[in-house]
Amino acid sequence: MAPAMLTLAGHTRDVNCVAASDDGHIVTGSQDTTVKVWRGDELVRTIEAHAGIVKAVAVLPGGARFISGSEDKTAKLFTFGGELERTFEVGSWVKCVAALADGAHFVVGLGGVGPNV
Repeated sequence: MAPAMLTLAGHTRDVNCVAASDDGHIVTGSQDTTVKVWRGDELVRTIEAHAGIVKAVAVLPGGARFISGSEDKTAKLFTFGGELERTFEVGSWVKCVAALADGAHFVVGLGGVGPNV
């Protein structure tokens, strides 16, 4: 099957990040402070859990959970059912996130820290 591009319309401001799971879920994060979960090109849910711009999303291996990171200085762990499992206070805005292969850990890159800010 040849690769094809999906167009997902639903955020009210710029989309900053996107991640996909093996089972067809897509997660997007936006300047509108929301995270949206899609199944193919169909919107499944909108999550309004961040107080700041969502800068990063990543799907954990296994496809059951994902992480979002925001300028509100948090990273949040969700199930694809929309349940917030945990909020991590990280002390600075989250610039990027990546899931580790073990399915239990992730890393965050922070912005707004250090002597050059």
